[in-house]
Amino acid sequence: MGMQLSLYSLSEQRVDDLLADPPLVLDILDGDEADIEEFELDKAWHAIHYLLTGSAWEGEPPLNFICQGGQEVGDIDTGYGPARALGADAVLDIANALEGIDADTLAQRFDPEEMEKQDIYPSIWSTEPEADALEFCTASFMAMKDFIDRTAERGYGILICMR
Repeated sequence: MGMQLSLYSLSEQRVDDLLADPPLVLDILDGDEADIEEFELDKAWHAIHYLLTGSAWEGEPPLNFICQGGQEVGDIDTGYGPARALGADAVLDIANALEGIDADTLAQRFDPEEMEKQDIYPSIWSTEPEADALEFCTASFMAMKDFIDRTAERGYGILICMR
């Protein structure tokens, strides 16, 4: 299965509830919350982080949100560590930062050789045709950007979970 990343759009009150009572995160991850929109970034998460920040794990806020952003929701291991929550203001900052980034921008930053050197997950950069690998990244990014825009427009926060 590998490492997959999911984003959940949550009301600001729901973000506050999670931070105050971290075990509530399990209800969200179990799909028990019908009113929460989920977006599966799947295995493209690390490549998108790299293309946004130029770094395997670091980067400047707010574009480093995939690997660095938010506040840990307690110490409940949801697969690969605790989930992280970002409030509505942080989501708006992310949406604004992503505004000028499109598929062409990502294509200019796409460097399969460097991504392989940096061990960017998933390790497809030297085995897949470059056009296919780029499409994998840009399609996932554009869908994620739409999700973040919708979330910001609603004044919602985001829960980030890697499983």
